[in-house]
Amino acid sequence: MSYTEDIWQNELICGCFNNPINCLIGCFCPAIALSLAKSRFDGSNCCFNCICFSSSPLLVRNYIRQGYGIKGRVGCGDCLTTSFCPQCVSTQLLNEIDTRGPKIVSVQNEQDGPFLAPERDYSCSGDIIDCCCVTSNLYLESAGLYSMLLSVPMWVAYGANVCQVRHMTRKLYGIGGDDCLDDCIWPTLCACNCCYIYKLTQKVRSEVHYRGNPPIFQKIQLSSPVGPSVIQPQYIPVVNAPQYATTATVEIIQGQKKLF
Repeated sequence: MSYTEDIWQNELICGCFNNPINCLIGCFCPAIALSLAKSRFDGSNCCFNCICFSSSPLLVRNYIRQGYGIKGRVGCGDCLTTSFCPQCVSTQLLNEIDTRGPKIVSVQNEQDGPFLAPERDYSCSGDIIDCCCVTSNLYLESAGLYSMLLSVPMWVAYGANVCQVRHMTRKLYGIGGDDCLDDCIWPTLCACNCCYIYKLTQKVRSEVHYRGNPPIFQKIQLSSPVGPSVIQPQYIPVVNAPQYATTATVEIIQGQKKLF
């Protein structure tokens, strides 16, 4: 199945009634429905999502839409629908994940999914000017990292915080860790510790620059058997991919795409 020009399998308004239970949750508890949708999509902790993502429907819808390769636009699609129809959006996301299934397999152990960027000196004394600029403009730094990570405009990512950015970095790159402890509790408790926040953001920044576009959003050009001039872009289904899937791990065998 090609995810390049895919469309929503559940319509925004009429599709709300495809599942009565999802419809009730989305109508009366849209924040919980949004948290459940993200948890089912990437296996993240539902309590963490309630705390950190329940008030960010635009980020969650864009994240899930891009993960499934559903065509659409950030401004005219994600922004308008989440602003004027939050209940319908939450219900649509739940129904869509029920139809397609989860996309990302969470890695709990950091040894199974480590940070790959080379270790650097992230101490505050290493670059005092950079440390002061990052900590004094933390929301701008977080927005820039989120924008690079999910390839969205800065105005979309401006509301992202450090907890969300670190969490999305782990999920998209298959890095192990605990959602509540590593992505929420420690960054929140140490929010006043400028050195800790600086080290955290710089570690995420190095990882994003080192790995590039996350595998879930990578397109692979597959040559058609009829000739090399016909190119068919495809997305890697991460649920079937190896831990560190790259374009080099994909081979064409008898016209079929198979991941090793």
